[in-house]
This record gives sequence, C-alpha cells and structure tokens, in this order.
Amino acid sequence: METKKDSKLPVRTCRVCRCTDPEPCRGGCAWVDDKPDLCTTCYLMIDALAEWYMNAHWPSFAQLRHELETVIATMALLEDPTRRSHVRP
Repeated sequence: METKKDSKLPVRTCRVCRCTDPEPCRGGCAWVDDKPDLCTTCYLMIDALAEWYMNAHWPSFAQLRHELETVIATMALLEDPTRRSHVRP
C-alpha cells in the first residue's frame, strides 16, 4: 500500500531561476545533464556571461545590470501596452 508520504516525489527546481518541470521557463527549458539543479535557459545565460566577462575589455557588472534593467523595462512595455501611457517619451 502506498502512503501519502511515498507518493510525493521531490520537485526538481533550478537553483538560479527556480523553474520546475510543471512550471518551466518561458519558451520551455530542460535540465543540464551533469547539473541536475540547473535548467538549460540559465546554463546558456551563465555561459554567455562567462564569455562576456572573459572577452570584455573592462567588464563592469554594474553597467551590465543597468543595461539589463533597461532592456527588461522595455520588454515589459512591449508586453503590456497599457503601461506605455505612464512612461515619458
């Protein structure tokens, strides 16, 4: 007989973005083979950041964060046209 405790399997969760099998990243993701707690979306981002850091002349995480926040804000405006009226041109 299976008990309630036995039927509850642990949910695999990404250590970076906290996605799970039932709730994956937008556009979908999978699990990195040799890292069971890292999804492919986050792995690709980490890989891209590592490459940027190794190749940039003067890598500045503060400036990168500022640019990322700008891009995210722009994307939010594109996804929700009602917010456009609250932003100055």
